[in-house]
Amino acid sequence: MDARMAHDSAQWPDPIEVLNEGGPSPIVLVCEHASNHVPDQYGGLGLRPADLVDHIAWDPGAAALTRALSDRLSAPAFLGTYSRLLIDLNRPIHVPSAMPKQSEATDIPGNQTIALDEALHRVRRIFTPFHARIQAHLDERQLAGRRRR
Repeated sequence: MDARMAHDSAQWPDPIEVLNEGGPSPIVLVCEHASNHVPDQYGGLGLRPADLVDHIAWDPGAAALTRALSDRLSAPAFLGTYSRLLIDLNRPIHVPSAMPKQSEATDIPGNQTIALDEALHRVRRIFTPFHARIQAHLDERQLAGRRRR
């Protein structure tokens, strides 16, 4: 296990929260920007605490809405558990905005110079498992002959 994770599940939760996976709905909900969590080791990426509760770090209210829809529709839901400032789950990993140096009008000091090993760590620890988990669910649904929307 990577020493950066320090075996602290509160600081390094699974990169995806799964709700109602067996729900019968043909709808599958995905909420990439559900969390503003940044592990302590990143020092808030050099931002003020107020910045990390702002829209630059996540989509406030999106997780609550996704949870409510999952419950109401009996639909599976997949929620990201890290801030989009670490790695944006809704961007290809090769584009600069995947680990943004700036979000809206705010510079992100902790992302100004990201070493290759750090970028790969974020991809391996957060991005890849998030997308692999959703793809596995979609593949299982398809093999079972279940529709999806």
